Amino acid sequence: VIKGDLIINQGIKLEIDPGVRVIFEKYSSRSNGIEVNGSLLANGTATSPIKFTYNSNGIRIPESEYNFKGINITSTGELNGNFINIEFTEGDFNHILNNGKLTIKDSTINTIIQGNGNYSTGVFIKSGLTTLIQNTIVSNCLSAFKITDSIGTVNIYDNNIKNNTIGTSISNYNISSTGQITINGNVFSDNNEGIVIWDKNSKALSIDISSNTISKS
Repeated sequence: VIKGDLIINQGIKLEIDPGVRVIFEKYSSRSNGIEVNGSLLANGTATSPIKFTYNSNGIRIPESEYNFKGINITSTGELNGNFINIEFTEGDFNHILNNGKLTIKDSTINTIIQGNGNYSTGVFIKSGLTTLIQNTIVSNCLSAFKITDSIGTVNIYDNNIKNNTIGTSISNYNISSTGQITINGNVFSDNNEGIVIWDKNSKALSIDISSNTISKS
């Protein structure tokens, strides 16, 4: 159980074992989250995923007792996650904010909708380094993926992106001339918008959007 913030300092590596449930509880007036300045390794398995949640033994902690602000990867930080589940109630936050290095595979990122206003982002990518999201379900967010200010490499492959307001949002006018974005092989289903590009005049070195499926029932 994490009460308040967990800060991983630069040069420090924290490993989370398969099957661990990381639960966030409010501490005084502090918000809850993880700040990654070093390395966070969260490698679960298909049968023993790692869960980041506010759900304790099947009983959800009331919103009044936590204020989740997400996993924040700074410019010196790195998160490598396999078979992780991130699930929190709606609000104005990023499940993951990446300004460093991020690899997520075979995972789930979900916002629980309660009708109180949902402004959550699944993965907000502002990184100058690298981002790889593959074979992951991202659901019930305002934006599943939001890409802006990136000067690095962003690869979004083979994901299931469903029931979001916007599947993927790209702010072209903020992308650097060294930025490279590849969105390939994803399934976008039942989002209000599939892929939104906010400025047609791109400065990015390359943007490859191909072999995706977009549908709405």
